[in-house]
Amino acid sequence: MKLNIGIIGCGNIAKSVHLPILVKNPDIKAVFISDTDAKALENIGEQFGIEKNRRFPDYRELLGSVDAVFILTPPHTHYALVMDCLNSGKHIFVEKPLCMTADEALSIEKTAVNTGLIVETGYNLRFMPQLKLARKLLERGHIGRIITINGYYLAEAAYLRENKSFYLDPGKGGGVLMDGLCHLIDISSWLADSSIEEAYGFSGTYDDMPVENIADISVKFENGVIGHLQALWAPLSEYLHTETLKTLRVVGDRGVLTPAIYSGKINEYRAGKGTHTIYPENMDLRNPMWALNRSYLEQDTTFINHIKEGINNINKVKESVHIIEILDAIKKKKAYKR
Repeated sequence: MKLNIGIIGCGNIAKSVHLPILVKNPDIKAVFISDTDAKALENIGEQFGIEKNRRFPDYRELLGSVDAVFILTPPHTHYALVMDCLNSGKHIFVEKPLCMTADEALSIEKTAVNTGLIVETGYNLRFMPQLKLARKLLERGHIGRIITINGYYLAEAAYLRENKSFYLDPGKGGGVLMDGLCHLIDISSWLADSSIEEAYGFSGTYDDMPVENIADISVKFENGVIGHLQALWAPLSEYLHTETLKTLRVVGDRGVLTPAIYSGKINEYRAGKGTHTIYPENMDLRNPMWALNRSYLEQDTTFINHIKEGINNINKVKESVHIIEILDAIKKKKAYKR
């Protein structure tokens, strides 16, 4: 069975990430695209060889032709699009975050359960080869019992300003919580193999940005692991591509794992064995984008395979809902307690 896939939103994430993967996937029969921006719709269509009869200014026009949709629009549009597509019987991949508020998230979860349709959110860090390897090592007790997980996610403020990203618009879901902190909550929970039961912290602005550009939270997982997560849009352009500024640090009672989020490697310390650097199998050391590109490819391919194989893990929706509940509380300057 080959699938017809709809793309809602023809912005940068569609052009640079998802469409290059989807148009080459042998399990996809045809790709349909939609965008309210006529120029973007035309440009994407021409770039990826998508015929004019598969391009639509209104996404509702493609729903009758597809099995699933990729929702690649700004966060403030996610809730309405997800609900409409679920009610139209479509499986859904939605870029992170799932939506804007806890109430929206719970409504999506209820509808997903009732319809039995697949809803997956674009938390691609889980698919990074070095982070998959780190999880396997942790499961094997490589550094003993996990005590704490710390995460740091720094992005480039200048890039966001220059590109007039929707992340700078508070009305469209802007801010570092929706951009970076959501990733840290997801990946730390995955590595800890446990859900966050308590979260305390703050978010704020250190300059003239119209949205929060720094967020710092302490968390406690259900299994007793403690964590600290910080996301920041930093004015440090020349340093942002060093491996230490997007990292995780997992401390166990017999060692430490420090996987770099983008460089693709893991630094480790093990009691009695010293320090080492670990690389995932078949890593291309010449390509600094190798780990990131692999993560997107595996993420999108996994979603397509889940549809073909009828695999619907409702916990994926629940995990995305949980992230929104935590973000919602932090944004409202409240503590989160499950």
